[in-house]
Amino acid sequence: MPFLLSSGQICRVRCLIAVCLFAACHAGPGSSPPLRLGTTYTVEQSGALELLDSLAQPKPAVVVGPSGQILAAAARGDVDVVITHAPSLEQRLLVVPGHALLACPFVASRFAIVGPPADPARIAAASSAADAFRRIAAAAGPFVSRGDSSGTHVKELVLWDRAGGRP
Repeated sequence: MPFLLSSGQICRVRCLIAVCLFAACHAGPGSSPPLRLGTTYTVEQSGALELLDSLAQPKPAVVVGPSGQILAAAARGDVDVVITHAPSLEQRLLVVPGHALLACPFVASRFAIVGPPADPARIAAASSAADAFRRIAAAAGPFVSRGDSSGTHVKELVLWDRAGGRP
């Protein structure tokens, strides 16, 4: 009888393999240069890097920046492993060109749209994030964007496209 796995289980197995490979790459002192990890400010601020440092010896060399910069560094070979949160950029810069040995989603980002308590754009009544962005544009109120190549900014641009424009 064949052993069947769901796509979610396959991804978890791949992640486990990646963790094992990560550990094997650091089998002992002096065995190889440290792993070069590129990640985002979000991951750094979550405390996940402290946990990773406690598990890996030698400690990985960590580069922190916006997703776009980290993924471009990986495509150039400047980092060995990336943890980012910009799936469309990951596909375009690493997976499609064949730079990614293993791509495994293992976390998800959640975003919140915040504004003044008076809610002049009436986003509390919005049916979706794109609808909220449409309402913000229609209200012609201020909108603050990160404006960088982060995963957050990439998601914002997708939402503006779905909303049919920009403020």
